[in-house]
Amino acid sequence: MNLKQIKYFIEVAECKSFSKAAERIKIAQPALSSQLKSLEEELGVKLLERHSRGVIITDIGSVVLKHFKKIVKDIEATKPLITEYITDPSGDVHIGITTTAARALVSLLVERAKKRFPKITLHLLEAMSGTLNEKLNKGNLDMAILYNFGRYDNSKDLVDTIIAYEKLYLIKNNKSNPIKFGKKINFSDIQSLPLALPSHPHTLNTVLSEMSLKQGVKINIAAEVNSFTGMIELSKAGYYTLSPMVSIKDEIKRGELIAIGIVNPELYWTVHLVARKEGSLSQPISAIHNLIIEIINSLIESGEWEADMV
Repeated sequence: MNLKQIKYFIEVAECKSFSKAAERIKIAQPALSSQLKSLEEELGVKLLERHSRGVIITDIGSVVLKHFKKIVKDIEATKPLITEYITDPSGDVHIGITTTAARALVSLLVERAKKRFPKITLHLLEAMSGTLNEKLNKGNLDMAILYNFGRYDNSKDLVDTIIAYEKLYLIKNNKSNPIKFGKKINFSDIQSLPLALPSHPHTLNTVLSEMSLKQGVKINIAAEVNSFTGMIELSKAGYYTLSPMVSIKDEIKRGELIAIGIVNPELYWTVHLVARKEGSLSQPISAIHNLIIEIINSLIESGEWEADMV
């Protein structure tokens, strides 16, 4: 049985004539009769009663006709369904966003996704890079923004897109400890400062620890706090921390914090959008993946996100 035979049977049943059906579908009548005979033999029932003035559909033929019409309708709906899926994807997408990127990205992402893809439901998790990487590997997330992704021992089930290189600044309050470094500070001078950083193996801790080993500088982590909000609050209270500029722009505008450039050497990390390979072909996931990259690139181009695009 094939679709051609199904459509032939529907035409004959509706025309109640082999000759009229053959004319409508532009096929020789003997060939049409042969196709329907093969269909009846395969089904093991007589669908049509032939007589001199045409055909009469049998009782079982009426049942089959109704079923065949549904099949054809469903098949014909496939292309519009695919078109709608591509142009108007729907489904759930689980995204991990680092605490430092969340401030710049979450509002824009939700707003634009809702406008462009109203049938997609976003599930956002804000956490530090190490936590998000772990959840991504376990399959709890479809994608995540991560920093320095190459340092993780990851499975081969992840697809990595490098988006940007982002500079890290030394952050302090604007109330006590007057600035004695000017607008920049040598990396070696950081060793005298009480730092509030996340614990190892979170990326900020790792970046600073690895560079301190290379430079022969002993850093002073005075407080370990696995919370970006906690790091910022401790900075306001007199500690120092590290952050990209995009994460603390509001505090700087309000005069609560100061960002000091680190030199000799500068500190950078790479911004990645990492997705699970098994979900990369999903239209909703692909749509949101592209949207995130689009938003970050537009923020970088406008100067809202201080970073260098890859």
